[in-house]
Amino acid sequence: MKRNHNIVIAATMFALTLSLFTSCEGDLEPINYNRISTDNFLQTVNDYDVALTAIYASIGNLRRDRIVFGERGTDEYRSNNGGEDKLNNFEWTSSDQFGQIYWNNVQAITRTGTFIIELEKTAVLSDEIRNNYIAQVKTARAFLMYEILTNYGACPVITDKDILAEIYNNFDYKPKRPKPGTPEYVTYYNDYLKFIEDDLNAAIQEFDKAGAIQGYNDFGRFNKGVSLTILSKLYMHEKRWADLENTCKTIIDLAENATDPMFKYSLYPKYNDMWSLSTEKHAEIIFAIPQTAGLYGQSFRAWTLHPHYTADENAFNGDKVRIPFYDSFQANDIRRNNITITFTNIYSGKTVDMRKPPHNGGFIFKYQPDPDGPMASGVDVIVYRLADIYLSYAEAICWKEGGTTSNSVALKYFNMVRERAGVAKVLSINTNEILQERGWELYFEGFRREDLIRHGKYISKAAEERKVNAQDYQVLYPIPLGAILENPNIYQNSGYNF
Repeated sequence: MKRNHNIVIAATMFALTLSLFTSCEGDLEPINYNRISTDNFLQTVNDYDVALTAIYASIGNLRRDRIVFGERGTDEYRSNNGGEDKLNNFEWTSSDQFGQIYWNNVQAITRTGTFIIELEKTAVLSDEIRNNYIAQVKTARAFLMYEILTNYGACPVITDKDILAEIYNNFDYKPKRPKPGTPEYVTYYNDYLKFIEDDLNAAIQEFDKAGAIQGYNDFGRFNKGVSLTILSKLYMHEKRWADLENTCKTIIDLAENATDPMFKYSLYPKYNDMWSLSTEKHAEIIFAIPQTAGLYGQSFRAWTLHPHYTADENAFNGDKVRIPFYDSFQANDIRRNNITITFTNIYSGKTVDMRKPPHNGGFIFKYQPDPDGPMASGVDVIVYRLADIYLSYAEAICWKEGGTTSNSVALKYFNMVRERAGVAKVLSINTNEILQERGWELYFEGFRREDLIRHGKYISKAAEERKVNAQDYQVLYPIPLGAILENPNIYQNSGYNF
């Protein structure tokens, strides 16, 4: 997707500046703020729009990391990156590469909090626009906090307004994280969940009042549909099936009865074409991260390709679909067509069988090529889409009914996803079949790990099917070693040495 480079660059610079004077999570010396501050920056409506765009830049930073973190160790994903066999085999420690999401999100959450304080007191914006921007930023904060939750558990993020108001003057503040497994951590965890839920509900209420105002209907920005979707993810994570059912139904009702085109969500008719330049902004998308080829692009396709596949695109031979997962598809399932397990070597002209070492996995072709971005593509990153909501709705009903259901509502939406894939309808479903369907529908979109964990199969499938030494505590990644060393008030996740 093409964007205004001046806005993006200004937003990126502002995000960098904010990170310097709002981060209490890094080893930082006192900084002189005379160059950019709220005294000389947030003076116009455009200033606030640039600052809001900077919040979205923090989410854009996740790109491939979010997907890889959500797939690592699962039955559908393996990495061919050099030295990553220990990660494929669950042989990770707190010193390994698990810091990207933690550092990005923890610091971005602080920035969202300080920006909300500025928004609440500004007289520059109209009440309507200000409240809408607050709703967007609260949704952003909830999104960032949820991504931390699924990867590391509840972590020490700064949300207290009194602390945030003094954050520029208090670089020594070190938030506490109780020891997991203690009663204190249970309370801490529940408070963390409630904060996310409260932010989302407050945003939803404000979006309901906002109407079609500046920024409300812009593609790639948060709105009511996105807030509801994050809320559904939270309820699914916590196995709150009645809440999940009600939230999914609200999203589906919003789509089926919407007067605003932004919320007329519907399944895109051609599954394999959803991730291309020619189909951007299609109706199945609930939230996507806009990309621009080059500096602000994403590299999913480059990371899956082999250097001998093409001379026209960068190729790192990294991310792969596991062969048993590829073989699990029905032969007529069109979703499998976005995976390739053979290719012609452009140098030798020979056919390469990717079932065999050293490949051991297929190319993932969901993200289609961008001629202007051979490495960093401008194809937008789809984060949430309607098919996920349909399957989540069916799962909520199925769990409520004891793990198996022939409920007509659940089957209606479950079968809509299957029909688009070219496979037959079913007359009943159980939770294992829903888990399998989610894998086929959502592979390489960053949800498989949390799906397997929710079903209690992340560790067992790795141990039984791949014979790796996976341990129960590895349902959470380790908090980065640097964070533990910098802040002695943070307890590491159970099972890790530091």
